[in-house]
Amino acid sequence: MPAPSAFGVTAESVRVAYFPHLDSFTANSIPSAVQMADFVTKSAAVLDGKLQQEALTASSITDTESSAYVWCADTIQLATAVRAIRSMTGQDPKVAGVWAQELRDRYRDLDDNGYLALGAGVNAPAQEAEGPSTHIDEYALEPDDPTDMSSILPPFRKDDLL
Repeated sequence: MPAPSAFGVTAESVRVAYFPHLDSFTANSIPSAVQMADFVTKSAAVLDGKLQQEALTASSITDTESSAYVWCADTIQLATAVRAIRSMTGQDPKVAGVWAQELRDRYRDLDDNGYLALGAGVNAPAQEAEGPSTHIDEYALEPDDPTDMSSILPPFRKDDLL
């Protein structure tokens, strides 16, 4: 299985965007260059999974000038920065919290709005993502259909005296 698309994100691009005050990551830095590369890969994998939940494939977003590509790259950079700041000492925990909230907001937007959250550069999926969204969908129930409702009364009710 091929590695998930990192949308051009590297440890150095994360450093420039979120940690410009630091020198480049090396074998002796905390986090190290190897750890940062791993953080990028893991962050890309999480985004890949979230895109698949919306019936989108990361490999189909190839136009590096499109807003969808930039959105994905920014999301991977942010997710990598959130992972990295947790391993650093002397960092402001409030910054980590703000970044983590921004990442949650991005993923929520993707979950709520699907491909529209990405903007231009990605086509609507040919079909909705697989899987039910509620038990009503799963069992083909109608919320207002009385035939789907049980007529059995529970043996104890709140107003019964014990």
